[in-house]
Amino acid sequence: MRVSKKKQTKINRMIKRVQEAEGIPNLVNRDRINRERVRTYVDRLDHGGSNQDIQATGDELIAKEDGIIRMALQNPNGIRVRSDERTLQEVAAIQQLQLDVVAFPECNLSTRGQTREVMQTQIAATGESVRIVQASARTEITVSEYQPGGVLTAFIGKITGRVEESYRDPWGRYSWTRLRGDRGEGIQQITAYRVCQKAGANAGVNTSYSYQIQQMLQEELDRTRQLQREGRTIPTSTRSKLNPRRRLFEDLEKEIIKARDKKFRVVLMMDANEDWTKKDGKELKAFMEKVQLRDPLYERHYGEGVTATYVRGKKRLDYILMDAALLGSIRRIGTLGLHEAMLSDHVMVYVDLDEREAFDGHLNRPVRIPSREFILAQSDKCEKFMKVFLEQAEMHNYGRRIERLCEKFKHGVTDALIKEYNNLDQQIQNSILHAAKKTIKKKFGYNRSPRLGKAGYGVNFWKSVLSAKTLNIPIPETQ
Repeated sequence: MRVSKKKQTKINRMIKRVQEAEGIPNLVNRDRINRERVRTYVDRLDHGGSNQDIQATGDELIAKEDGIIRMALQNPNGIRVRSDERTLQEVAAIQQLQLDVVAFPECNLSTRGQTREVMQTQIAATGESVRIVQASARTEITVSEYQPGGVLTAFIGKITGRVEESYRDPWGRYSWTRLRGDRGEGIQQITAYRVCQKAGANAGVNTSYSYQIQQMLQEELDRTRQLQREGRTIPTSTRSKLNPRRRLFEDLEKEIIKARDKKFRVVLMMDANEDWTKKDGKELKAFMEKVQLRDPLYERHYGEGVTATYVRGKKRLDYILMDAALLGSIRRIGTLGLHEAMLSDHVMVYVDLDEREAFDGHLNRPVRIPSREFILAQSDKCEKFMKVFLEQAEMHNYGRRIERLCEKFKHGVTDALIKEYNNLDQQIQNSILHAAKKTIKKKFGYNRSPRLGKAGYGVNFWKSVLSAKTLNIPIPETQ
């Protein structure tokens, strides 16, 4: 089959990228690149119009420095063992890019197959320890390894020593792993895949979307049966409103709340199939605001223009979102160009974190006594603080407002109520700070050290001795 000169140039360029990515000694045979597979892939990308000129943006990826944890996300368009490759391209990318944590949403992989074991064996063969967490739908749709959707996360090297606990969503939408830090804190890494079909879509029976719809219907059926047994009123069916995309955000919100209750800060690595910076990205934007997750790639490089992460269109679908407390530990963050990491229709997003700062356990560290306005042992200041605060509480009618808000929450939780709660909470915090400042003015400086004071006396004494010798006068007697 003859191809155009322009398409042949694309094929040759892609083959060169694959060879460079797989050119790792003792791992990949560069002579066994399947040219026909690359040509087919180019044909598939060309069909329907694609953006094959996606360039790297953000910070340039460099050799990993000591003390850095490198995390990366890429939708691999399915993980599979190919007969023409001695090493999985995912494993080649892990070693070449020095990745510590790598998330693969939409891995299209069943837990029944051997691909996961192959990946684990190949990574272990490089001399690194490895932990793999995979979530896929529990279904018998197919007898092969292919399973629509699903996520897989690999932890490589010394980061595996921080793994404390993992969870796999039974619907295959997400998984999380808690990484142990200092002072009982840590990071909860979440990998998630959000289906692209919107509510009411006419999707195939074997898609991840259809499976999630089936599970939501089964939940409603089970709930109805339980209400029947209890003799309670059965609510109106919500089948017409089933929305797997919204349901994922609702379940992730619950997981994030649990993580923070246990002093774990969140890093969410997700193919959201939505761009929150666009007009049609309101759901993702609302979710980020509600759970208070930040988009550090956008915040650091929006002025330079953040690239699309998917070949079809100009939208950014893949994200590494995190708690604000982790932003200070970021050293580098960016995206790679198309096919620079792996052969896929998505690009790779990466972030380098300073391990010491990320796991230092400073989130719940108590304020040192010298930096506090006052302590409970100072009863006079405690009384003054309470007097000022109660005046503020009466002025702003906090007691009655809290009672009214509690009554409203009994009828259900809404976004408006959550906003009202947050506003009231912020006002109360401001009143507390006002009362503290009125009680005593905060003093800045270092706490006095007896040992340092004694050393200072010694320095002054020997200065006096040196001056007396220089001036040839008697050394003064000391008491």
